[in-house]
Amino acid sequence: MVYKSRLVTSTSQETCIPPAKVEKVLEAELVLGVPSRSCRGNGICRLYTKGTLELERAYCHFAEVRITSNPQEDLSFFFSKASMRLRTLQQHFSGDHFLLEETVKLPEFFCQVLRLQRSEILAGKYTISEDAEWIAVYFPNHYSIIR
Repeated sequence: MVYKSRLVTSTSQETCIPPAKVEKVLEAELVLGVPSRSCRGNGICRLYTKGTLELERAYCHFAEVRITSNPQEDLSFFFSKASMRLRTLQQHFSGDHFLLEETVKLPEFFCQVLRLQRSEILAGKYTISEDAEWIAVYFPNHYSIIR
């Protein structure tokens, strides 16, 4: 299944900005890849709060990300291009889609800060949009609920 990103357009140029009704924003860091394959492959392997991933920056597909949620619990991940190596950009963002090969379990702390009832992002293909600084991936609220 393919999920579409939202690209907000301004009068002067296309830009990736959070939707107008953003409820919460969380600055984070992540390692791209698949958890069951030692962070190889396509997806989100690990999520951390900002400033806690120093050691893994050296050898992993690392990215700084701004995560936003809205009242409908849609999530948008804004990946900082400046934080990623060229190899990471080419492997994970060179096509039209961001691929999650496995469902991503969101850390409990992230769910609390973003005020989410949902705990996972389902595996699938999600379209990307970008501007000079950011690559945006939109994850609509279609995943499981914490029980």
